[in-house]
Amino acid sequence: GYYDRAELFAMHRKMARLLASASAQVEAVLFCPHLPDAGCDCRKPAPGLVRRAMVCFGFSAEQAVMIGDSERDVAAATAMNVRAVRVGSGESASFSSLAAWVDQLLGGQG
Repeated sequence: GYYDRAELFAMHRKMARLLASASAQVEAVLFCPHLPDAGCDCRKPAPGLVRRAMVCFGFSAEQAVMIGDSERDVAAATAMNVRAVRVGSGESASFSSLAAWVDQLLGGQG
């Protein structure tokens, strides 16, 4: 309910263009279209979107890591037994940014 679909899709197109200019791409964008009180299984912290990604792309919890910037992201991943990494500010964040996590993942090669 933060944005209408036209705005959301425009943001996704812009993100895809920016990534393409860096020779990267997004395979899919999954989002919850429901308002917070809808009781759906796809609005985090519910695990529906994580489950959907696992089914769509055929990976198991052991093969995945979810990077998010909120406790809701961590809770959705944890509900599916997926490793969660929280980035951003705050004492519960594991890394200050996605770039910091990638640098650690690559062994400081970034």
